[in-house]
Amino acid sequence: MKPRPFSLPAAVGMGGFVLLGIGLLLIFHAVRLSHGKRVFELQIETEQQVFRGIEAIGPAFPLIEAMNGAPPSSEVFRGWFQQMHGVLLSLPTLPFPWTSSQIRMISRLDHDYKKYFEQSSSAGIWTDPALSETIRKIATTRQALLHSVERTTTTLGQRSRALGKELDRTGFEIFGVGIAAFGLFSFSLLTHRSTQKFLKKLAVSETYLTALIEAVPIALFLKDVEGRWLKVNKTGLDLFGVAGKDWKNRTDLELAQELPFYQEALETCRSRDLDAWDHGGATRAIEQVPRQDGTLVSFETMKIPLRNPDGSPLGLVVSAYDLTERLRYEEAMELYRRIFENTREGIMITDSDQRIIDINPAFSRVTEYSREEALGESPRFLNSGHQTEEFYRTMWTEIEIRGYWEGEIWNRKKSGEIYCEWLEIAILKKEGQPVRYIGIFSDITKRKEDEERIVHLAFHDPLTGLSNRRTFKKKIEEEISRLEREPEHSFSVGILDLDGFKEVNDRLGHPAGDDLLVQVSRRLEETLRNTDVLARLGGDEFGLLFLKTGHEEIIFDRIIKALSTPFDVGGERVTISGSMGMTFCPPDRAEADLLLSHADLALYRVKNRGRNGWVPFHQEMEKGLAIRHRIRVELEQALANRELLLNFQPQVNMTTGQVIGVEALVRWAHPVRGLLFPDSFIKVAEEGDLVAPLGRFVLKEALVHQDRWRRLGIELRVSVNIGAWHFLSEAFLTDLETAVALHCRAGLCPVTLELEVTETEALRDLSQAQRIVEKCRELGIVVSLDDFGTGQASLTSLQKLAIGEIKIDQGFIGKARYSAKDKAIVSSLIVAGHMMGIAVVAEGVETEEDGLLLIGMGCEIAQGYAIARPMPSEVIPEWIANWTPFESWIRKGDQMHRSTNQEPS
Repeated sequence: MKPRPFSLPAAVGMGGFVLLGIGLLLIFHAVRLSHGKRVFELQIETEQQVFRGIEAIGPAFPLIEAMNGAPPSSEVFRGWFQQMHGVLLSLPTLPFPWTSSQIRMISRLDHDYKKYFEQSSSAGIWTDPALSETIRKIATTRQALLHSVERTTTTLGQRSRALGKELDRTGFEIFGVGIAAFGLFSFSLLTHRSTQKFLKKLAVSETYLTALIEAVPIALFLKDVEGRWLKVNKTGLDLFGVAGKDWKNRTDLELAQELPFYQEALETCRSRDLDAWDHGGATRAIEQVPRQDGTLVSFETMKIPLRNPDGSPLGLVVSAYDLTERLRYEEAMELYRRIFENTREGIMITDSDQRIIDINPAFSRVTEYSREEALGESPRFLNSGHQTEEFYRTMWTEIEIRGYWEGEIWNRKKSGEIYCEWLEIAILKKEGQPVRYIGIFSDITKRKEDEERIVHLAFHDPLTGLSNRRTFKKKIEEEISRLEREPEHSFSVGILDLDGFKEVNDRLGHPAGDDLLVQVSRRLEETLRNTDVLARLGGDEFGLLFLKTGHEEIIFDRIIKALSTPFDVGGERVTISGSMGMTFCPPDRAEADLLLSHADLALYRVKNRGRNGWVPFHQEMEKGLAIRHRIRVELEQALANRELLLNFQPQVNMTTGQVIGVEALVRWAHPVRGLLFPDSFIKVAEEGDLVAPLGRFVLKEALVHQDRWRRLGIELRVSVNIGAWHFLSEAFLTDLETAVALHCRAGLCPVTLELEVTETEALRDLSQAQRIVEKCRELGIVVSLDDFGTGQASLTSLQKLAIGEIKIDQGFIGKARYSAKDKAIVSSLIVAGHMMGIAVVAEGVETEEDGLLLIGMGCEIAQGYAIARPMPSEVIPEWIANWTPFESWIRKGDQMHRSTNQEPS
């Protein structure tokens, strides 16, 4: 059926209708276009201001800095790639249809990528493994996007050709529209396409902005003038736990009401927002947001107000950077800095060329070189020259192989002083190549000196600097070994003891004694030959080792003569002498200890002969040594087996017959040799360590017998002989107090006890003797000086020691009747004792005449065979009951008392 032709009015009417429709359509599109353009312009302006705000944040947005042409550093370049990679990954991929705007954006990013790829390659940044891995990922993503663009371009071409064919068909259908309508239609179509173009650009810009915001590794907020949240990235939503909740167009205060856990943080955010508006520009602050575990996380926030072109407020860009890692890093770096600066060990760091690039203050304190002087130098500038080149080659070889070395090394300070350091060197490598060497050292000069001093003290006498007994013995052993290799070799060993040294030491004091020992050692060194060895064995005893040359006797005589020359000690002229025992090897063949014993035996022989000389060892002397050793062993067994016992010799008033007390005298009931007197074993006990056990035995037994007599109604004072070594020891007072306390607990206090100590031995340590005597007085115990008058400082002992009694040695008593000199000594001792208020007892009264002489000189208290011999404890009561003094003693006493009473007062 053919179509009915239109009439003119109908055609005009239809044309008018079409024109009206087209006009309305044009008006609609014009309005829409105007509105779309305005929206697009505002969006573009907003994006530009957002970009400017983002750009102001700094290193967190290196992509924007790179677009502005700032030269990238290694850290900035790494951040740029990370953000570019995030942006690229956020763009749509196939099969999403790519738009021309997206393609251009990819092209622009690709252009920037190529640009900075070339710059970074020339800068040598690709050596960083972390950057290299990032670049590889970006290159892979970029390649995939380029393939996607190519495929999208192909797809768009195919669709364009299909659309052209469809438009051709449509053109035939609308061909009948009039010229005016076609013009208006064309204008409308162009307007529509322009609007669509603007809207698409706006959509691409929105997509790009969204991708960029999400790609930023910090919390980012876009707020309007009222503080409503317009756009927030995932990091920001997670910060306040609002992901998946209704947060859009809500203010901080509104959200704070619904999120009480974050209320304080959100209120602080709002307060800081207002501060930013008041400031009118970007502001920075530290804000804290709580975590669910109760901890607070610190954030560095930046708030940038955005304004419209006319200056009116538009919105606020807020960024929040988590400071946790940075603060932890800064704290760690601060800790390392403090350790680096405050450690006592010196630290230096060199580059791969072994040039110093950093030092710490301790380095300067030790080496005296400042930081400016050390930087750029090789550590060799500290070289002291003590180590050889071979030493350094070995050291660096070990460092290269093991990566580490430590040891002692001598270096030189700036002042030229040589010092020893303990150095540790470590090598840091990157990709197998050394990049840093770290040296840590400490000054051990003082420690080395202390070690050397300790070693010296271990082998030398600290006072004189001579070899000590240990070193001397080792040298003797070396000579013995040489003798085994060289049968013709010979040497001699001697022990030298100073005669009179103890008296000087006690009279002038220990410092003077030390000074004398030092002078003696120097004089002996000057006397000896270079091949001779001199050692101090202890006290005033010296060891000598001579290599035989055939003239040893001359050297021995020279030594004795050198010691007889007076010494100047503290401004006082002091004279001593020397006694020396020698043993020659061969013929003497023994170990070092036995050779020393043989020399000591010879020394003992010199002492017995009157001192001040030297004597060689003979084999028969060893017999005496063997005897003393046997006695010592048997005596030790006797103490354990209770073979020792006490006899008691009375002490009486010769004129009245009163028994004053008894002296306890030890005896040894030897199972083979019978009853032994002290002369046969007491010296052996005093030379060894048996003197204290023997003294404790005598104390205990004497008090036991005193208890027995007291139970019989007999009160007797008991005198006990105490060896000087025991008396002056720290253990003596404890032994004494223990013995006294034992009897006091039994109700036998007070004990009437007297301690007899040999005068000469007591003066070996006057200050110690004085302290012990005072303690004895506090316990009510009398201390008596036995064998008084035989020592070399009798007046000193009477003056210094608070003694209660002196016993005149029997050697003077027996000679007093025949020797005027001995009689004068006894008389003076008696007078001195009486004048000082000290009791005087004479021992060794053997005859009636001895007693008469003593009574005539004013001494009435005595003991001896003329009175009674020592007797067992059980005989004492009977002897006391039957004893009477000689009639001549009584008469002599009466005469002395009458003459004294008749003297004018």
